[in-house]
Amino acid sequence: MTRLERNMSDCAAPLVIGVTGHRDLRGEDVPKLEKLVGGIIEKFRDDSPHTPLTLLSALAEGADRLVARVALELGARLVVPLPMRREIYETDFSTPDSKAEFTELLGRAEPSFELPLLNGATETEIKEHGAPRDCQYEQVGAYIVSHSHLLIALWDGKYRNLVGGTSRVVKFQLEGVPEPYAPPSSPIDTPESGPVYHIVTPRNSNPRTEDEPLTMRRLCPKGYVGEADRFTRICARVDTFNRDLIDQAVLLEREAKMSADYLFPESEVRKLPPPLQSLHKRFAVADTLAIHFQRLTRRTLSLLFILVLLVAISFELYAHLFPTMHWILAVYLIFIAGAYLWINRRAKRHDYQNKHQDYRALAEGTRVQFFWRLAGLELSVADRYLRKQRSELDWICSTIRVWNIPSEIESPASVNPVETEHIRCLELVLRHWVTDQSRFFVKAAKRDHGKLERYEPYVKALLRIGIVVTVVVTLALLVPHPWRHAFFFQGLLCPTLRSDSALARTALL
Repeated sequence: MTRLERNMSDCAAPLVIGVTGHRDLRGEDVPKLEKLVGGIIEKFRDDSPHTPLTLLSALAEGADRLVARVALELGARLVVPLPMRREIYETDFSTPDSKAEFTELLGRAEPSFELPLLNGATETEIKEHGAPRDCQYEQVGAYIVSHSHLLIALWDGKYRNLVGGTSRVVKFQLEGVPEPYAPPSSPIDTPESGPVYHIVTPRNSNPRTEDEPLTMRRLCPKGYVGEADRFTRICARVDTFNRDLIDQAVLLEREAKMSADYLFPESEVRKLPPPLQSLHKRFAVADTLAIHFQRLTRRTLSLLFILVLLVAISFELYAHLFPTMHWILAVYLIFIAGAYLWINRRAKRHDYQNKHQDYRALAEGTRVQFFWRLAGLELSVADRYLRKQRSELDWICSTIRVWNIPSEIESPASVNPVETEHIRCLELVLRHWVTDQSRFFVKAAKRDHGKLERYEPYVKALLRIGIVVTVVVTLALLVPHPWRHAFFFQGLLCPTLRSDSALARTALL
């Protein structure tokens, strides 16, 4: 892989797959389960060829590890959120082989991290099996649901409503993640999650299942009625973004540095944790693509306006002044064909305007997320962004959410919790975000006002000319017929018709 390809790969938006399931799988079911899981992952790899796959798994025994092994074999990246400190978590694994498998898979993860303790719990409390420890397991399930596009569930299909259990995680995916694991949401909002790929899985403790064992079904969240293809659209838009990264790699290599320096100076970026450096790079890529497609959109509109003007002029010339010059009609048809087939169809096929608007929204959301993290805020932009523009723009929120996974682990405030460092970060936020954006909008307002003042006289002049032409043509049509014929057709407008008065009269009528 070249340096250019590696840079684009680092900025790609991944498709994130979450996993939940039983720990006590039956040994005889494992080959069939691996085949079913592999089929799901291969399907998304084939349907989204430009999109890297990431698996979120807590690496508990059983389902978590089975899916992790299959995903790694198929080239997916593994990210491991741990429900508690590793040493405490490993007490769940009773045999040396289980601990060795956990260590081996954890070593292949990029990255792994521990989630914070909930509700003021202490490590002493979660060392024992009980409510505090169960809440930690439920928290990691909620985290996986919140940051995944889809969930693979190796589950027997029975709802037991046990805290931290598989059925609760599936319920989160289908009905939305509740507090305290997610911010409050409106009861009328559709859950911001994707489908559950449920593989009906017997377990050693209870082999009976709700459906035919070792079969798969697709469950959709509540609110998907009538829009079951929403998830497909999200995957398609993410893959389109990643394809544009590849297609415009040379442009991005040349121009992305300008956007990166505009957001935050390179001298300061080097001092930031790697996750924030990644957010910085991803903003630059999204911003550069937005500017690129903005240029293409404006160029397309300009060409369309010119061609439409030429269409109108050629039509008027043929219809009212030179009806015998049939080549003007051919020119008229050429202009129409150019406007529709060459410009309009091409712009629609490449989706210039939607890409410009989508990538601009993605860049601005990433900008805000970068500075929130720099300020030490643990809020996610995806939970508060574009809430009034759901469905079509869901892919933007999901992309920001998965891009944000590493920065949730490590921010300047967590790495350098001392007060002086935090103050320095806040000063950087004030200088490079608040002050800079204020200066930008003041400058933009003056620029747009200047354009208005420059163009307004031309608009007024054209309006007056249009009124004068309309009045002249109206008066000409009201004058006696012989005079109008002599003046307009024989005298001024169409001297070629003087020798053929009969044709002139026909044209007039």
